[in-house]
Amino acid sequence: MGWTLVNSAPLNASKEALLKAQVNLIYNPEIISSCIMRATIIQDDETDDATPYGRARRIIVRTLVPRNPLIDEPLDQKCYILEDAVVYEPQPHGKIPFYHPNVRAMMITYTDDLKVYYDLFDDVPLDNRLERIALRYLTTISKHARGIENGYKKRVHHDQVVDKVAFQTKYLDLKLKHAKFLIDNWVESTDPAKHVFEDLSIAAFLIELWKLQDVRPTSFVDLGCGNGVLVYILTAEGYQGHGIEARRRKTWSIFPAKVQERLIQQLFVPRATQTDYTDCSRDFDEGTFVIGNHPDELTLWIPLLKCPFVVIPCCSHALSGERKRFKPKSQERKSTFASLVDHTIDIATAAGWTVQTEMLRVPSTRNTAIIGLSGSFKAENILQIINNEGGHSGWLDHANSLTSTKGSGH
Repeated sequence: MGWTLVNSAPLNASKEALLKAQVNLIYNPEIISSCIMRATIIQDDETDDATPYGRARRIIVRTLVPRNPLIDEPLDQKCYILEDAVVYEPQPHGKIPFYHPNVRAMMITYTDDLKVYYDLFDDVPLDNRLERIALRYLTTISKHARGIENGYKKRVHHDQVVDKVAFQTKYLDLKLKHAKFLIDNWVESTDPAKHVFEDLSIAAFLIELWKLQDVRPTSFVDLGCGNGVLVYILTAEGYQGHGIEARRRKTWSIFPAKVQERLIQQLFVPRATQTDYTDCSRDFDEGTFVIGNHPDELTLWIPLLKCPFVVIPCCSHALSGERKRFKPKSQERKSTFASLVDHTIDIATAAGWTVQTEMLRVPSTRNTAIIGLSGSFKAENILQIINNEGGHSGWLDHANSLTSTKGSGH
């Protein structure tokens, strides 16, 4: 065993903070490399055992799960936490994957300075890539340790409703099944990767969310379904439902006939905007689950449709269809988007839903999912909510203008 010093920097935090930062990175390796999806922790034990690297205080064994399993294999790794160092020892079953430095082991010490060492293979020289990986570890550990000492608190919390591992496992499954077809056949002018991976993520979330419920939805409806990708994925996975969109999209033509039949070019008009509306009027059959992914003018309407729902807001509109910026509930959440999210939650709560929220793992900054699955829905409150919101006058005019506006590719 021979250690080669690769990079170093002055200590900028206490040893306790540096160690805490490294343990966080051991549990969340995706922070270091975008090629890694997560770590599965196999073992995490406090100890006082002698190891080839010195006496260990703690040993963590993990499996690194790659983001693209078609390219990279998972990798088992032992992490030895010593008195003033952490050693990362890969335990490959074959070739070391690309996302891990091609070395026997890596050691990060924090005595006089923060230092990164490699135990190099005889036939693998220290190159620019290995140096960049070492620098990445050095800067990330330093940054996180400073944040710990400065009292940093995480603002965005994922995986509050659906388990992370269940979601990511389903996402990988859907990605392997559907991503290549969708990207290779993309006909819109927009970036296929962004839209395809976003809808794959949303589909994975919905499927795992529905598994948590006692009763699977009898059908779904995707309001403002845009390019129809989400409807295609859910249909291919055996779910019954359809999408409604004011404008037909070019992407619809690439789907099988059974999917195209479920993509309906139609202007959706909520029953509550019509003169014959009563408390018992329904927009969809009982058992329908409503999906709204960036539904814009329909965002505030979705919690009022008497169906369980997930809505992912984007642009801020009133019930009348006009663009509107809602009053912020606090100085910490004063952006137009945050105010829209808070207002949508308030409307859903007033309608009787027990509201949950999830920060989705999607390639979009508009990633807040508002979820209404249960509660004591109060149909008699709908008209009062609409009146409190200033009514729906002008909705049809705004909605009709959508049919003449060019689509965005979503």
